[in-house]
Amino acid sequence: MNIMQVNPKMGDTTARRPGLWLPLGLLFASALPDAMVVPVLHDLMVVRYGVSPAASHAFMCINLVGAILVIGLIGRLRQLGTSGSPGKIIAVAALVNALLLALMALPIGFSLTLFVRFLEGAADLIVYAFLFDYLAKAGPNESKGQRMGAAATCLMLGIATGIGLGGWIGSINPVFALWIGAISCLFVAPIALQIRTIVVGESSNETTADSQSQPSLRGPLWPSLVMMFSDRAVVGVLISTVPLFLASRAGLSSGEIGSLIGVSMLMTALGAWPAGRLSDRIGPLRLRLFAGLVYAIAFASIVFTAMESTTMLACAMLAFGIAGAALFASSLMTVVQSGLGPSGMAAYHTSGNLGFLLGPVCAGLTLKYFGGPGIGVYVAIIGGTALMHAISTTIVLFGTSLAWRRLKMPPSDDAELATDLASS
Repeated sequence: MNIMQVNPKMGDTTARRPGLWLPLGLLFASALPDAMVVPVLHDLMVVRYGVSPAASHAFMCINLVGAILVIGLIGRLRQLGTSGSPGKIIAVAALVNALLLALMALPIGFSLTLFVRFLEGAADLIVYAFLFDYLAKAGPNESKGQRMGAAATCLMLGIATGIGLGGWIGSINPVFALWIGAISCLFVAPIALQIRTIVVGESSNETTADSQSQPSLRGPLWPSLVMMFSDRAVVGVLISTVPLFLASRAGLSSGEIGSLIGVSMLMTALGAWPAGRLSDRIGPLRLRLFAGLVYAIAFASIVFTAMESTTMLACAMLAFGIAGAALFASSLMTVVQSGLGPSGMAAYHTSGNLGFLLGPVCAGLTLKYFGGPGIGVYVAIIGGTALMHAISTTIVLFGTSLAWRRLKMPPSDDAELATDLASS
């Protein structure tokens, strides 16, 4: 991937656009701030402002509300990004994000901190939506899966790095996590100005023109929302309920639990790029079918493998992480096929945040009201979550197949599978 490339349709006089490494790097840097506050949440809220642990959870959730409310604005911003510079929109949003993070680092009180966090969630989503949309359009259709996989890898690595960095910085001073997050956003703002235009690759010009002139040729958005919601709901249960089970029922140490979940997340991050390339070859629908089966089975097996041996559990977690990478790539490809640009990306990420929130909430309520001394409630939660994901995969596969079957030009790589599913 060249650092600078030229639009082949406009010749040597056209403005150059940055290569993929620049937006991928910005995506990595943008993922750091929110992740950095995770390990210092207790110190930032409970210790600093004297609120209860339950109230401190509002800090991690209120930005979701801001992200939901800003979706309507992204359509207008998209018009500015198409006719002008998406880089300017990303830069302004990153600058606002930096200012809001710096404001939260000041002793402004818990209530005002929640309001600022609400605004920060809106700015955060704008950055993600336009960066992902730029990457989707920054090359030919034939390699969209590869680009989306690379974007997923950079996002996941940014989150993992942010959590580790936040823990290290928080040991010095938890407020430093907010200041470093603000600096990270300040780093993003000026560099994002290099993204001057959204350039569609030469081999995708015809397809893009067709989708604009014939909106019916676009794929539906709802499958990607269902995908992201269910995928993130499972991850939410993985990082909240599964550690409780592994510690209280399987007798694993904190180090063992952290290593097992960390390896799973690492496999998702590193596997997203090759999974995206595989999606280009076999199609996101077929990739979703096989990866979804492995994902649900591996997650459901956690209860039983944990009671047998750590080695068997590690194998299940590896399979779960690799399948998660494929699911991430397939859902990103599906939202790209909707043709809705930043608005679709914003709805996609918001749906994931909702799943990430509701998954642990439902699991927590189940533990509260039905928890007992045995492992039965954990079997119900983990097995029920896996079943929910399997059902959502089935709904997505058949719904998407029927939708593409109504169109004259279904995605070539998934056409055979779509026809088979829709006619069965």
